[in-house]
Amino acid sequence: MQTGMNSQHPQRRGLLYRSVKHMSNLPQISTMPPPWWRTSWFGYIASVLIIGALLLVDRIDQYFPSVPIFVGAPFVLISILMALVWGIGPALFAIV
Repeated sequence: MQTGMNSQHPQRRGLLYRSVKHMSNLPQISTMPPPWWRTSWFGYIASVLIIGALLLVDRIDQYFPSVPIFVGAPFVLISILMALVWGIGPALFAIV
């Protein structure tokens, strides 16, 4: 009369069973809408303001004698930052 191994040793369950059992005891996480400054419409407005500020800094920088090594680097970094914060739509809008 041989029974299965699980009936003899109930504490020896598979790793998958234990992880699923553990996850069922976790509280449910409710999703909240993003804050107003993380919405995409604010990203479009911020892209216009940030790119405008960068263009103003670029115009001011032309009056100082310097060697232009990284001319487009600030614009690329701002586009990447905008994609990370507000998504692909405002980032593409900032590039164009």
